[in-house]
Amino acid sequence: MNKAVNLHRTFSTFSEADEYDHDSVRDWSGFPADGKPWEEMLKSERVVILAEAGAGKTYEMLTTACRLKKEGRAAFFMELAELAESSPREILSPEDEALFASWLESGEEGWFFLASVDESRLGDPRNFKKALRRLGQSIQPHLARTHIFTSSRVSDWQANFDREQVASVLPMPVHQTGTGDEASDQKPRGDEGKPADAILVVKLDELSRVQMRQFAEAQGDIDVSAFMASLEQADAAKYAERPLDLTEIIEYWREHGRVGSHAEMIAFDIKTKLDETKVDRRLEQPLSAGKALEGAVVLAAGLTFAKVSSILLPDSAPAPERQHNAFRPEDILVDWDAGQIQALLTRPIFDDAIYGRVRFRHRSVREYLSARWLWNLLQNGRNRRSVERLLFTTRYGLELAVPYMQPVAAWLALWDERVGKRLLAVAPEVLINYGDPSQLPVSFREAMLRRIITMYDEERTG
Repeated sequence: MNKAVNLHRTFSTFSEADEYDHDSVRDWSGFPADGKPWEEMLKSERVVILAEAGAGKTYEMLTTACRLKKEGRAAFFMELAELAESSPREILSPEDEALFASWLESGEEGWFFLASVDESRLGDPRNFKKALRRLGQSIQPHLARTHIFTSSRVSDWQANFDREQVASVLPMPVHQTGTGDEASDQKPRGDEGKPADAILVVKLDELSRVQMRQFAEAQGDIDVSAFMASLEQADAAKYAERPLDLTEIIEYWREHGRVGSHAEMIAFDIKTKLDETKVDRRLEQPLSAGKALEGAVVLAAGLTFAKVSSILLPDSAPAPERQHNAFRPEDILVDWDAGQIQALLTRPIFDDAIYGRVRFRHRSVREYLSARWLWNLLQNGRNRRSVERLLFTTRYGLELAVPYMQPVAAWLALWDERVGKRLLAVAPEVLINYGDPSQLPVSFREAMLRRIITMYDEERTG
């Protein structure tokens, strides 16, 4: 049973840095995050919190609302899907309804936490705005003293359109910037004429190593030091950055007494992240596990062979300069309908959507799935020479492993002996640098080390 624990989560704003390679950024996840804590966030007036499914958005908002109430402050948690159908008073508990009535008369600040933009849209895309209007109608005269937080899966947040909805229905309070004739009823404005302190859009930061340890300690029934050591040894910490992921890995640990190998944890990560855990989403956007895996394999291969890193979200229209490193999923998932594609891209195997694009959360997952695509071709009788031509080339009479395909080739070597032997002959270091060499047969690893030593001696002696 997953036990509650305050992990002191932090939040970071989106920036151009988010366009950089995510795996490199996560190499620093063991260090203290420089994101803002809740106490800093609570000072903001309008905030949108974005994160993947299972990252803990709803939990954080609910527990923060409860904490504020214990401190004597007016705080309210509501599901946007319910708010779209009923007024705040109708969905609040009797205790919270009394607090709400008291707050309306108090003149004090209030905090409203509105969960799950994405969930509200499952039944009707217009429900998000309907929910905002219902809240706005209830608190319209008091907007100047409200702090409003909303949450959404990143891939479901329509950056410009949704921000405009929040700004128009629940506008920011007006602040005076001078006195007398110099007084202004406008907020300070930036170069584009937008308020300088406009709606704040943040992402819920991934768990750090310290937070992972705290979470594991709260479970109370595992050897935390051994678990963390196994997590690092398997290079699996990057698959435990969401509380849901960490919970699943702890369950794996309980069952097997260890964290799996790199290959096992990637397979485990793919399986769990392609599964839709919420029943209402499974009903609204049905997509079987097998179909989701099939689509993920095809998209991974498409990204790899097109040498791009991102997938354009359906109906997105990013600026031209942001389209060059992405493709539209419908161009390669030709037998999929729009609903199936949307359902697939909302699965947490994909990372935060930025500028109308998503990418695989981990580069190693994309490489693993690309290798699976090639393995499927071989299993289905595709000409081996045409497949291996994608992995190997000849330059100046020397056979080489294609540089950008080396990680894919290393994964494929785990399942295809002929590819493994060819790598052993021309580039044995690839088998160490990529894939999961621990899963190669012992005799093969011995041959690999001998080959590397021989090549080193040949190079040294000239």
